[in-house]
Amino acid sequence: MLNQKCIRDGRVNLEPSRLTLREKVKAPKLLQLNDVLVNSTGVGTLGRVARWTLDLDATVDSHITIVRFNESKVDPVCAGFAMLRAQPEIEAMGEGSTGQTELRRSQVGELELTLPGPAGQKELRPKLDALEERADQALRESLALANLRDTLLPQLMSGKLRVRDAEKIVEDAV
Repeated sequence: MLNQKCIRDGRVNLEPSRLTLREKVKAPKLLQLNDVLVNSTGVGTLGRVARWTLDLDATVDSHITIVRFNESKVDPVCAGFAMLRAQPEIEAMGEGSTGQTELRRSQVGELELTLPGPAGQKELRPKLDALEERADQALRESLALANLRDTLLPQLMSGKLRVRDAEKIVEDAV
């Protein structure tokens, strides 16, 4: 089960998620590929947007709104990227005070997105898919390098590993 901490910087991070029993989740609440997730409560978190691009069973808690586009009317990838672009507008739609701002589902449903026509969406989709794949690859590389740094740095600082040996390890990893 995803919570608001899972949605940050336009991406879904599964680390803060929690386990839940599959049989307790109603079918409409199961995430589908290309759903858009919008944080719907709290100052500082309200309005954060991310696209669901993973092929695994998951759901969201009550503080996240699921946006699911009708594929017969709009390309869900193009519309999802339009939602990402509209995040500042979505953040401004919150109502309430004292740190308890709320975003009603109806407000999200009334949001107007600017999209190209069907032919433009068809042309744009492969470009967005390629861009997202490159971003995912860069993120994987960044995480691998951070892990390598976190593994090697303490050994270098303690003297257990020499720089020359660390360089060899990094060469082999890259």
